[in-house]
Amino acid sequence: MGVIIIIMLVTLESGCLGFVFELESLEAILFPRRNAEADADPGLIQTIFPNLINIEMDAPKALESNYPWIARVTHSSGYNPHVCTASCIHERIFITSASCIFSLKVNLTSVIYSDTIIPALAFVLAENTTKQLFDDIGFIVVKKEYEGDWSTIDIVNQNRSGEGFKWFADWKLPNTSGEYKVVGFATDKTLKENAARVPYHLHELDVIVDINLCSTILSVNGVKGFYTPCYHSCTLEEHQTNKKCDKYHGVEGGAVVDVKAQQLLGVATWSAATRKIILPVGFSVPNSKEFYENYECAMRIKNDETRVVRRPSHYQSLCSD
Repeated sequence: MGVIIIIMLVTLESGCLGFVFELESLEAILFPRRNAEADADPGLIQTIFPNLINIEMDAPKALESNYPWIARVTHSSGYNPHVCTASCIHERIFITSASCIFSLKVNLTSVIYSDTIIPALAFVLAENTTKQLFDDIGFIVVKKEYEGDWSTIDIVNQNRSGEGFKWFADWKLPNTSGEYKVVGFATDKTLKENAARVPYHLHELDVIVDINLCSTILSVNGVKGFYTPCYHSCTLEEHQTNKKCDKYHGVEGGAVVDVKAQQLLGVATWSAATRKIILPVGFSVPNSKEFYENYECAMRIKNDETRVVRRPSHYQSLCSD
């Protein structure tokens, strides 16, 4: 197993994880200067992956009973402050965007699942992270304080192959409406801009999934980037002709769901925001080598029967081989 970071009762001293852009244009999203390294790998070198800010625009409200595996993460023992959305993939194990939990304290974090506030036990994050954590999924293992039946969602069952994201393009996923939804807790964009404390409700949105969405829409001035899995409220052709792109759903940890297979295709991790243009959202597919290593680590923590943990390194030691 690779090196895993386990966070228990401590806070990682993190720097800036990303950026939230409120710009009139996309000019500042990419570094303008080109160099030999960037030319060798134009997909990532010059790319900045901004954080999501948990907002929606005209995305319908959803019933939690339709998504019994969905949860919300708070940095308290109650409902506020809301931090992000999480998905239950196994009893006591939730996944969300790594950037959501990277700097939280475990002992102050709760997962609200099936109307029950469950304290976090440990976080699992990969040590070798991607740029601004755009392709990193974090695990939350919760304590044994939920007595009901566990509803979970299956994750996509196709593995990655090769370098970069060519494997995602090779999947040739359908890019028609009704195939995929994004689900997560969000607030209205206007409320986010005008209120200190805003309500968060579960919203869903039919989306298009396409490897070419971000690489085409977010690349400017001839500088190519963002060749990563993304979703949008309309097709690339509709966006380019300004048709039907009036809806948005962008929340940390939002669940990208394959409607027919009822599988979790991805976890929303980043998006650029402008005042004038509704833009696609990037997501991480839970099928990397690091993801499976972290999943195994989370399972070891969940199955650990140690009654009294006296050393903060105890859970780290479970995953150190």
